Amino acid sequence: MNIKNMYITKNRPYTKRTKTTKIAVHYIGNPNTSAEANRNYFNHNDNDVSSNYIIGLNGEIICCIPDEEVAWCTCQANSCSVSIENCHPDSTGKLNSKTYGSLVELCVYLCKKYKLNENDLIRHYDVTGKVCPKGFVPKNKGGSDDNNNTTWKKFKSDVKAALNTSAVSSSSVKKLYRIRKSWSDAKSQIGAYSSLDNAKKACTAGYIVYDWNGKPVYSKSAAALNKGDKVKVKTGAKDYSGGGLASFVYKNTYTVLEISGNRVVIGINGAVTAAVHKSNIIKV
Repeated sequence: MNIKNMYITKNRPYTKRTKTTKIAVHYIGNPNTSAEANRNYFNHNDNDVSSNYIIGLNGEIICCIPDEEVAWCTCQANSCSVSIENCHPDSTGKLNSKTYGSLVELCVYLCKKYKLNENDLIRHYDVTGKVCPKGFVPKNKGGSDDNNNTTWKKFKSDVKAALNTSAVSSSSVKKLYRIRKSWSDAKSQIGAYSSLDNAKKACTAGYIVYDWNGKPVYSKSAAALNKGDKVKVKTGAKDYSGGGLASFVYKNTYTVLEISGNRVVIGINGAVTAAVHKSNIIKV
C-alpha cells in the first residue's frame, strides 16, 4: 500500500480526536474525477468539507488530513471516525477493482492501527441516511447495492478475511533484527539477530537496523548530516517542537532540505514534511 501525503490547509480544523472507534466510507459523488482533483477541491473551497483519505480510480491513496485528526466528512461521527472518500467511474457510484482493492487494504491498516474490526466500518448512510457511498447503499434507499446489502456485506467480509490473513502472517514471522542499507535492499544485509543489542553492536556506519516489520530502529552515527542527504525518521519520534507525527512519516525516505543546529527540515520533492531533531534522523 502506497499512501501519498498531500495535506490540505483549508477545511482542516487541526483537532486531534480523543478516540477513534469507526472508519467511515464515502464516495465522491462526482464521477470519473481523480483523487488529486478532489483533494485540491477540499483545499480551495469554503464549504467546510474534507476527508482524511481519498482513493483514486487507479487505486492511489492520498492522505489529505492525518488520520489522527478530525476531518469534516461524516457529520456527528467526525469526532470518532477516520473518513475515506472513494472515486468512481460513473453515476452508479460502484467502485472499480483498483479502488476497491485499495479501500480494503487501507481499512485493514486502519483497523490494525486503532484496534478495530470489520464491524467498526460504517457508511455515511449509517450516520445520516445520506445515499453515500452509493454503491454500498441498497436500491430501495436510492443506492446501487441490492436490497440485501450484498456488496456492503461482501466488503466487510473481505476486510475481515484480510485482517485474519494478516494476523496469521504476522504470527508466523520470525522476529529478527536485520541490518541493511535499506529495507528493500535485501542483498545489502550484513546480519540478522534475535537480540536488538547484538544487532546494534554489529551495525556499521551507513547501515540501519530494521525490526521484523521493516521499521528502522537504530543506525550508527555516521558522517555529518548534509543538505540533500536521504534520511528516515526514527519510529515514535516527535517533531522538533514535541508534537506528534503522522504514522506514515516513519515509513518514507526523505531528503534533508534544511539544517539549523539540531533542527532538521525534511521533505519529498522539495515539499516540507516536518522539522525534527537531528537525533531522530536515520541517514540512509
